[in-house]
Amino acid sequence: LTLVDGLGSGSTATLGDKGELVFKLRKACLEFLVSQVEHQDLRQAFLSNITPQAVTSDCCFGIPPFYIPLGEMSIPRQDEFTLGARTTCLNACRLLRALQLPGRAILLEGSPGVGKTSLVAALARVSGHPVTRINLSDQTDVSDLFGAD
Repeated sequence: LTLVDGLGSGSTATLGDKGELVFKLRKACLEFLVSQVEHQDLRQAFLSNITPQAVTSDCCFGIPPFYIPLGEMSIPRQDEFTLGARTTCLNACRLLRALQLPGRAILLEGSPGVGKTSLVAALARVSGHPVTRINLSDQTDVSDLFGAD
């Protein structure tokens, strides 16, 4: 799904007429992947045109079907960052999906100013978790991030 998420975004979002082919390919890939899963919530989450809603309970926060446990920090009643917009909600859902793999780091890639830090900070606030931000510059070598032999 990580590969499929990238189809139709970034440099493939501005392909003009060919962009429609990319979106059709993405939809076909998602339909195939979802057909392999029996879980009905997953089918609805990936193929529905309805914007999913964030849910908070006594023990967890999430966007169905992906949830994370609540942290120890207090959770504000009103937040200045809303997850109600469809694109924002879908991006939050992708981030929550990535968080289902415990102990794994998540690398967010994208142009400056597109909302990566804001999204992570908002998810942390509404779920009661602290955020440690590490800002990498263009001079950071990939081998510094992933290691080299």
